[in-house]
Amino acid sequence: MQEFVDANREHKSYHYTDVPFQVATYGAGAVGTDGNDVVQILTQAIRVLQSSDGAINSTQNPHKFTKRQALLLIAHLVGDIHQPLHVGTPYVDDDDDFGVPSKADLKSHRFEETQGGNFLLIGKIKFHSYWDGNVVKNAMRNADVSDVKEYGTSLAARCGEVTQAVGDATSCPQSWANDTLNVFRQAHKAVKITGSREEVRDHHGGFDHYEWPISLPPKYSKTSTTLGEAQLVKAGCRFGTLLLTVWP
Repeated sequence: MQEFVDANREHKSYHYTDVPFQVATYGAGAVGTDGNDVVQILTQAIRVLQSSDGAINSTQNPHKFTKRQALLLIAHLVGDIHQPLHVGTPYVDDDDDFGVPSKADLKSHRFEETQGGNFLLIGKIKFHSYWDGNVVKNAMRNADVSDVKEYGTSLAARCGEVTQAVGDATSCPQSWANDTLNVFRQAHKAVKITGSREEVRDHHGGFDHYEWPISLPPKYSKTSTTLGEAQLVKAGCRFGTLLLTVWP
């Protein structure tokens, strides 16, 4: 693991892409995307698994992933790419409204990032954390299970609900990202900023970033739990189908 981290200094960015959630599709090179985002890393890792000996050219595998590393990355990142705030993100303009920025808007600070909703607060809870944790806990509570393995087994039984991967496996990450963007647009309906931005200072007392308070619409817990559980089902079943596609 230490060897991997040493060779992949930007590994933290492998887990997400920051596409404005209002945009319908992921586009490489567009706002919020780069060569180290979750779509690109998953695509590279799939290519490595597809190769007969893992030895593919540097254009296809610029990070020089081994087959073992590629498999571990896929197992983790397929989950990430199905978490709505790991793909789509809200951006906030200088009037404290949600919108779609250009790269120039971000550079001039006419728009600010929210880092996958980490800078949007429901009370003291980060919007991103709500989707990472609260949604899953609510889903398990509704299913009346406390054991993760038992819950996973119940979700696996729903694989018939999921559109299975077909054709070129390397097209899957972008397709999944587009689907997750659509889910987040549903999840973001009627979410509102309820106050002005506040500065957050870094450890040395200087400006770090802004935060905004938000409110969730009525019955959002039910809505988010239903969407979140469906994403868990998709992630697990698509992961299995992907491996069967790569290794028939």
